[in-house]
Amino acid sequence: MTEIDGMAKLPRTQVERLRFLEAQLLFHRRIVIKQLIEEFGITRPVASNDIKTYMSLFPDNIKPYSATDKCFRPYPQFSPKLISEVASFDRALSKGGLDNNAYVGQVPFLERIQPHGVISALLAAIENQYVIEAIYSSVKNPVGHKRTILPTKLIRASNRLHVRAYCFEHNSYRDFSISRFNTIPRKTSTRLNVSELPYDDGIKKVPIIVVPNAKLSKKVQALIGYEFQIEQERTYEVEAFVVQYFLQDNLLPSNDAEYALSTTEPYKYPVVVKNWATVKKCLFANNKE
Repeated sequence: MTEIDGMAKLPRTQVERLRFLEAQLLFHRRIVIKQLIEEFGITRPVASNDIKTYMSLFPDNIKPYSATDKCFRPYPQFSPKLISEVASFDRALSKGGLDNNAYVGQVPFLERIQPHGVISALLAAIENQYVIEAIYSSVKNPVGHKRTILPTKLIRASNRLHVRAYCFEHNSYRDFSISRFNTIPRKTSTRLNVSELPYDDGIKKVPIIVVPNAKLSKKVQALIGYEFQIEQERTYEVEAFVVQYFLQDNLLPSNDAEYALSTTEPYKYPVVVKNWATVKKCLFANNKE
């Protein structure tokens, strides 16, 4: 019986437990029966059977139980069969599953406050297309004052959550940071929906063409192209209002000064935007709160 045949006969719930088991072997280099019991609320015999099943399917991945270490460990040739290394790594990081891990390090992010109730209120307004009001703080008005907006989309970028919304104070679409809402948005009596407002140019898709920095040597350009999966160039279609976030999050030049620096110090920006003249028109001006 092949590995695929063996997996096809397993219940979906058991497959999920085997994926968890494999992730523990991959990132923590060990697994004990107690972890399966606590994670899935199963009995000890069921957890023990899961480990036996994994060992029978992938005998080259997991060593027999070590009485010395009091756990099961992976063989040096261990290779994941049920999970994606990168996707599982990102998922484990987001859940804090790699905190205090002896084998994996990570750089902490600055955490922004996320007032409870704001996100659910915004999503309800987006779904039902109604106008809301809330006390909101900004750099220009740090104390905060009442803002009336019609939210259209929630976005996570640059280590923060923000909402795209039509602002009735400025009569234009703007980006509002979730962490700067001082009160939970509440529905107003204004009857209006998105179709009655001006078109939001910010949702137009902008092609961003990225290429290895031509100021690098040909060999280094080839390395960068391979690393970032860019054969000669690669195009991303990005909504105009998140172009700045795209550039910043991907460590690309995000203003004229940085773009100029990429020509004199190319190792700081090994990947650059080919159509910079077009893309820079979408950078932040006065549409960010």
